[in-house]
Amino acid sequence: MTPHEHVLALLAETSTAPPRDMRQHWQRILDSLGDAIGADTGYGAIQVLEPFTTEPCAPLDVVVHRPDRFREDVARGWADGTYDAKSDAVSIALRATVGGHRVTRIGDVVPRDEFLASDTYRSMRAADATDRIAAFHAVSNTAEVMFVYDKQGGEFDAAAVELLDLVVRSLTMVFRWLALSYGVLPRAAVLTPAQREVLHRLLTGESEKEIAAATGRTYGSLHQIAVRVYRKLGVSSRAELMSLWLDPTAIELAPTGTA
Repeated sequence: MTPHEHVLALLAETSTAPPRDMRQHWQRILDSLGDAIGADTGYGAIQVLEPFTTEPCAPLDVVVHRPDRFREDVARGWADGTYDAKSDAVSIALRATVGGHRVTRIGDVVPRDEFLASDTYRSMRAADATDRIAAFHAVSNTAEVMFVYDKQGGEFDAAAVELLDLVVRSLTMVFRWLALSYGVLPRAAVLTPAQREVLHRLLTGESEKEIAAATGRTYGSLHQIAVRVYRKLGVSSRAELMSLWLDPTAIELAPTGTA
Protein backbone atom coordinates (compact mmCIF):
# COMPACT_ATOMS: atom_id res chain seq x y z
CA MET A 1 0.00 0.00 0.00
CA THR A 2 1.42 3.39 -0.98
CA PRO A 3 1.46 6.25 1.57
CA HIS A 4 -1.32 7.93 -0.42
CA GLU A 5 -3.47 4.79 -0.33
CA HIS A 6 -2.75 4.39 3.38
CA VAL A 7 -4.07 7.89 4.08
CA LEU A 8 -7.22 7.23 2.06
CA ALA A 9 -7.78 3.97 3.94
CA LEU A 10 -7.35 5.82 7.23
CA LEU A 11 -9.93 8.39 6.12
CA ALA A 12 -12.41 5.61 5.36
CA GLU A 13 -11.80 4.18 8.84
CA THR A 14 -12.44 7.51 10.56
CA SER A 15 -15.85 7.90 8.93
CA THR A 16 -17.40 5.12 11.04
CA ALA A 17 -17.21 5.59 14.82
CA PRO A 18 -14.98 7.56 17.19
CA PRO A 19 -11.97 5.61 18.53
CA ARG A 20 -11.58 5.25 22.27
CA ASP A 21 -8.19 6.98 22.31
CA MET A 22 -8.60 10.15 20.25
CA ARG A 23 -5.07 11.37 20.88
CA GLN A 24 -3.54 8.14 19.60
CA HIS A 25 -5.83 8.27 16.57
CA TRP A 26 -4.83 11.89 15.92
CA GLN A 27 -1.19 10.79 16.05
CA ARG A 28 -1.84 8.07 13.46
CA ILE A 29 -3.43 10.57 11.09
CA LEU A 30 -0.58 13.05 11.55
CA ASP A 31 2.05 10.38 10.85
CA SER A 32 0.25 8.83 7.88
CA LEU A 33 -0.35 12.17 6.24
CA GLY A 34 3.21 13.31 6.93
CA ASP A 35 4.60 10.18 5.27
CA ALA A 36 2.25 10.59 2.30
CA ILE A 37 3.35 14.15 1.52
CA GLY A 38 7.04 13.49 2.12
CA ALA A 39 7.40 15.60 5.28
CA ASP A 40 10.52 15.22 7.40
CA THR A 41 8.91 16.51 10.57
CA GLY A 42 5.82 18.30 11.72
CA TYR A 43 3.19 18.66 14.40
CA GLY A 44 -0.52 18.87 15.00
CA ALA A 45 -2.00 21.20 17.59
CA ILE A 46 -5.39 22.10 18.97
CA GLN A 47 -5.96 25.52 20.51
CA VAL A 48 -8.64 27.89 21.66
CA LEU A 49 -8.95 30.83 19.30
CA GLU A 50 -10.11 33.75 21.42
CA PRO A 51 -7.01 34.10 23.64
CA PHE A 52 -4.82 33.63 20.57
CA THR A 53 -6.12 36.88 19.08
CA THR A 54 -4.55 38.93 21.88
CA GLU A 55 -1.90 36.81 23.63
CA PRO A 56 0.60 34.11 22.69
CA CYS A 57 -1.56 31.04 23.29
CA ALA A 58 -0.06 27.74 24.38
CA PRO A 59 -1.84 24.91 22.55
CA LEU A 60 -4.03 22.55 24.54
CA ASP A 61 -1.97 19.71 23.14
CA VAL A 62 0.66 18.96 20.50
CA VAL A 63 1.39 15.70 18.69
CA VAL A 64 4.56 15.36 16.66
CA HIS A 65 5.59 13.68 13.44
CA ARG A 66 9.31 12.85 13.84
CA PRO A 67 11.40 13.68 15.83
CA ASP A 68 10.64 14.18 19.54
CA ARG A 69 13.01 17.15 19.69
CA PHE A 70 10.70 19.08 17.41
CA ARG A 71 7.75 18.68 19.75
CA GLU A 72 9.87 19.82 22.68
CA ASP A 73 11.05 22.89 20.75
CA VAL A 74 7.50 23.82 19.75
CA ALA A 75 6.14 23.43 23.28
CA ARG A 76 9.04 25.33 24.84
CA GLY A 77 8.76 28.15 22.32
CA TRP A 78 5.07 28.64 23.05
CA ALA A 79 5.52 28.35 26.80
CA ASP A 80 8.49 30.67 27.32
CA GLY A 81 7.58 33.29 24.71
CA THR A 82 10.55 32.55 22.43
CA TYR A 83 8.01 32.27 19.68
CA ASP A 84 6.24 35.63 19.96
CA ALA A 85 2.89 35.18 18.26
CA LYS A 86 1.87 38.79 18.93
CA SER A 87 4.69 40.40 16.94
CA ASP A 88 5.62 37.70 14.42
CA ALA A 89 4.57 38.87 10.93
CA VAL A 90 3.55 35.40 9.77
CA SER A 91 1.44 34.74 12.89
CA ILE A 92 -0.30 38.11 12.52
CA ALA A 93 -1.15 37.32 8.90
CA LEU A 94 -2.45 33.86 9.83
CA ARG A 95 -4.60 35.24 12.66
CA ALA A 96 -6.26 37.54 10.14
CA THR A 97 -7.63 34.45 8.39
CA VAL A 98 -8.80 32.54 11.48
CA GLY A 99 -11.95 30.51 10.95
CA GLY A 100 -13.05 27.93 8.43
CA HIS A 101 -10.55 25.85 6.48
CA ARG A 102 -7.31 26.97 4.85
CA VAL A 103 -4.08 25.43 3.61
CA THR A 104 -1.03 27.56 2.89
CA ARG A 105 2.69 27.46 2.18
CA ILE A 106 4.08 29.48 5.10
CA GLY A 107 6.63 31.35 2.98
CA ASP A 108 3.81 32.81 0.87
CA VAL A 109 1.81 34.30 3.76
CA VAL A 110 3.67 37.64 3.83
CA PRO A 111 6.12 39.44 1.49
CA ARG A 112 9.49 37.72 1.21
CA ASP A 113 11.45 40.33 3.19
CA GLU A 114 8.98 40.15 6.09
CA PHE A 115 9.09 36.37 6.03
CA LEU A 116 12.91 36.29 6.22
CA ALA A 117 12.79 38.63 9.26
CA SER A 118 10.08 36.65 11.07
CA ASP A 119 10.27 34.39 14.12
CA THR A 120 8.58 31.75 11.99
CA TYR A 121 11.49 31.76 9.55
CA ARG A 122 13.97 31.57 12.43
CA SER A 123 12.09 28.57 13.84
CA MET A 124 12.28 26.91 10.44
CA ARG A 125 16.02 27.54 10.26
CA ALA A 126 16.43 26.04 13.75
CA ALA A 127 14.58 22.92 12.55
CA ASP A 128 16.67 22.77 9.34
CA ALA A 129 13.46 23.25 7.35
CA THR A 130 13.57 24.52 3.77
CA ASP A 131 9.80 24.55 3.27
CA ARG A 132 6.74 24.52 5.53
CA ILE A 133 3.07 23.99 4.78
CA ALA A 134 0.19 24.30 7.20
CA ALA A 135 -3.48 23.42 7.29
CA PHE A 136 -5.94 25.02 9.70
CA HIS A 137 -9.46 23.81 10.36
CA ALA A 138 -11.86 25.58 12.72
CA VAL A 139 -14.00 23.15 14.71
CA SER A 140 -16.12 25.88 16.29
CA ASN A 141 -16.22 29.63 16.72
CA THR A 142 -13.68 29.25 19.55
CA ALA A 143 -11.17 26.60 18.52
CA GLU A 144 -9.19 25.17 15.64
CA VAL A 145 -6.93 22.24 14.80
CA MET A 146 -3.73 22.76 12.82
CA PHE A 147 -1.34 20.49 10.95
CA VAL A 148 2.13 21.90 10.21
CA TYR A 149 4.74 20.01 8.18
CA ASP A 150 8.39 20.77 7.36
CA LYS A 151 10.61 19.56 4.57
CA GLN A 152 14.37 19.48 5.13
CA GLY A 153 15.76 19.93 1.64
CA GLY A 154 13.71 21.05 -1.35
CA GLU A 155 10.05 22.07 -1.40
CA PHE A 156 6.68 20.39 -1.12
CA ASP A 157 5.21 19.85 -4.58
CA ALA A 158 1.70 20.84 -5.65
CA ALA A 159 0.46 17.26 -5.17
CA ALA A 160 1.48 17.35 -1.49
CA VAL A 161 -0.38 20.61 -0.91
CA GLU A 162 -3.48 19.23 -2.67
CA LEU A 163 -3.41 16.01 -0.61
CA LEU A 164 -3.02 17.94 2.65
CA ASP A 165 -5.98 20.11 1.66
CA LEU A 166 -8.13 17.09 0.73
CA VAL A 167 -7.39 15.10 3.86
CA VAL A 168 -7.75 17.90 6.40
CA ARG A 169 -10.96 19.07 4.73
CA SER A 170 -12.29 15.51 5.07
CA LEU A 171 -11.55 15.27 8.80
CA THR A 172 -14.33 17.50 10.13
CA MET A 173 -15.93 14.67 12.14
CA VAL A 174 -12.59 13.54 13.57
CA PHE A 175 -11.70 17.10 14.56
CA ARG A 176 -15.06 17.49 16.32
CA TRP A 177 -14.45 14.28 18.25
CA LEU A 178 -11.00 15.59 19.12
CA ALA A 179 -12.44 18.91 20.28
CA LEU A 180 -15.01 17.07 22.40
CA SER A 181 -12.30 14.97 24.02
CA TYR A 182 -10.58 18.17 25.23
CA GLY A 183 -13.79 19.95 26.19
CA VAL A 184 -13.32 22.56 23.45
CA LEU A 185 -16.79 21.64 22.19
CA PRO A 186 -19.50 22.54 22.82
CA ARG A 187 -18.68 25.32 25.32
CA ALA A 188 -14.91 25.81 25.17
CA ALA A 189 -14.79 24.65 28.81
CA VAL A 190 -11.46 22.85 28.61
CA LEU A 191 -11.21 19.53 30.46
CA THR A 192 -8.37 18.85 32.88
CA PRO A 193 -6.18 15.76 32.29
CA ALA A 194 -8.08 13.90 35.04
CA GLN A 195 -11.43 14.84 33.50
CA ARG A 196 -10.24 13.71 30.05
CA GLU A 197 -9.18 10.34 31.48
CA VAL A 198 -12.58 9.87 33.11
CA LEU A 199 -14.39 10.98 29.95
CA HIS A 200 -12.62 8.36 27.84
CA ARG A 201 -13.48 5.65 30.37
CA LEU A 202 -17.11 6.77 30.57
CA LEU A 203 -17.32 6.36 26.80
CA THR A 204 -16.15 2.73 27.03
CA GLY A 205 -19.19 1.78 29.10
CA GLU A 206 -17.36 1.20 32.38
CA SER A 207 -19.37 1.96 35.50
CA GLU A 208 -18.25 4.75 37.79
CA LYS A 209 -17.29 2.16 40.43
CA GLU A 210 -15.14 0.33 37.87
CA ILE A 211 -13.49 3.58 36.77
CA ALA A 212 -12.81 4.53 40.39
CA ALA A 213 -11.10 1.20 41.04
CA ALA A 214 -9.09 1.36 37.81
CA THR A 215 -7.85 4.90 38.49
CA GLY A 216 -7.20 4.53 42.20
CA ARG A 217 -9.88 6.99 43.30
CA THR A 218 -12.72 6.73 45.76
CA TYR A 219 -16.17 6.42 44.26
CA GLY A 220 -17.15 9.84 45.65
CA SER A 221 -14.10 11.54 44.13
CA LEU A 222 -14.65 9.83 40.79
CA HIS A 223 -18.33 10.77 40.74
CA GLN A 224 -17.48 14.44 41.31
CA ILE A 225 -15.08 14.38 38.35
CA ALA A 226 -17.77 12.75 36.19
CA VAL A 227 -20.28 15.44 37.22
CA ARG A 228 -17.83 18.16 36.19
CA VAL A 229 -17.27 16.43 32.85
CA TYR A 230 -21.03 16.33 32.22
CA ARG A 231 -21.39 19.98 33.21
CA LYS A 232 -18.57 21.14 30.96
CA LEU A 233 -19.97 19.21 28.01
CA GLY A 234 -23.50 20.45 28.68
CA VAL A 235 -25.06 17.05 29.37
CA SER A 236 -26.66 15.51 32.45
CA SER A 237 -26.38 11.76 31.90
CA ARG A 238 -24.26 9.01 30.35
CA ALA A 239 -26.88 8.57 27.63
CA GLU A 240 -26.70 12.26 26.67
CA LEU A 241 -22.91 12.04 26.67
CA MET A 242 -22.98 9.09 24.27
CA SER A 243 -25.44 10.88 21.99
CA LEU A 244 -23.19 13.93 21.92
CA TRP A 245 -20.17 11.80 21.09
CA LEU A 246 -21.86 9.77 18.36
CA ASP A 247 -23.25 12.80 16.54
CA PRO A 248 -20.99 15.82 17.15
CA THR A 249 -22.32 17.48 13.99
CA ALA A 250 -25.54 18.16 15.89
CA ILE A 251 -23.77 20.36 18.45
CA GLU A 252 -25.01 23.93 18.63
CA LEU A 253 -22.02 26.13 19.27
CA ALA A 254 -22.08 28.02 22.56
CA PRO A 255 -20.14 31.07 23.79
CA THR A 256 -16.84 30.54 25.57
CA GLY A 257 -17.24 29.48 29.19
CA THR A 258 -15.40 27.79 32.01
CA ALA A 259 -18.31 25.85 33.57
